[in-house]
Amino acid sequence: MKKFSIGLIFGALLMLSVNAFAAVMLNEIPFVLYIDDVKVEKPLYADANGTTYAPLWEISEKFGIDAKLKGNDIYMTTPKTDTEAVAEKCKDSCVMIYAYTKTHQKQGSGFVYNGYVITAKHVVEGATRINIFTDDEKYGVTGVVHYTHPTLDLAVIKAYTNKPSVVLGDSDKLTEGQKLISITSPNGTMNSIDECLFSGLGDYDKGKFITISESEMASGSSGGATFNPDGEVVAITTNGIGASHLAIPINSIKSILEGLK
Repeated sequence: MKKFSIGLIFGALLMLSVNAFAAVMLNEIPFVLYIDDVKVEKPLYADANGTTYAPLWEISEKFGIDAKLKGNDIYMTTPKTDTEAVAEKCKDSCVMIYAYTKTHQKQGSGFVYNGYVITAKHVVEGATRINIFTDDEKYGVTGVVHYTHPTLDLAVIKAYTNKPSVVLGDSDKLTEGQKLISITSPNGTMNSIDECLFSGLGDYDKGKFITISESEMASGSSGGATFNPDGEVVAITTNGIGASHLAIPINSIKSILEGLK
C-alpha cells in the first residue's frame, strides 16, 4: 500500500516540477490530501485544466524525499529502503570466518564489536587456526579465541581489525512479524543480505532463542548478525533448518559484550 501511495504522490511531484513555473491561475479546491492516513494541512489548488497542485515540500518531507531546487529545476532523491540502509550502515562490520582444526575446516560468520569479533562457539570450537575476512580483505587476518560462553553458542575472538563496531539493540522490543535483516556468509558467500521475520521467542534447553523465519540463511551463516531496521544487532544466528533459524537474543549476552576489555 505504501509503495502505491508513494508512486501516486511522486508522480504529482514530477508534474509539479514541470508546471510550477508556468503562468497559470490557481484556485484553492475543497479537497484534503492524506498521506498514510495523516492529513496534510496545506491546501490543494487546481488550474483551469483540472490539474491538481499539491504542496511539494511538505510531501517530500513526509516521505523523506530529498528535494533541492537548482535554478529552474527540482532534483529529488527517494529514500533508501530499510534493507538498503542497514546494508550500507552495517555491512563493513560483518565478517566471514574460516576455522581450521587438525582434521577439517569450518566456515561461519560474525561481526565486529568494540575491536572483537563475535561469532557462534561451534564455528571456532577446537580450531588451531582462525582466519577472518571482510569485504575488502583478500587474505584476512588471524584471530584467537578470547572467550567462549559455558552454555550458549557464543564465542569472542580477538583479532586486529579497524572495522567499525556494530551497535547493540534491544531484542525485548521485537514484535512478532517484524522485519529483520541478517548479514551472514551462507556457503561462503560473503556478507549476503537477507530479509527475514521475527517469529517469536522460545525456551530451549540452553536458554531463550529467537525464531527467525522466511530466511535464506544456510550453512556458514552461524555466528552472523541479525539487525532491526534501525541497524542495531538484535540476535546472533546459531543454527537452522530450511527457512527457519534459531538465534541468540542480544539481550541475553549484552552484558558480556559490553564488559569486554
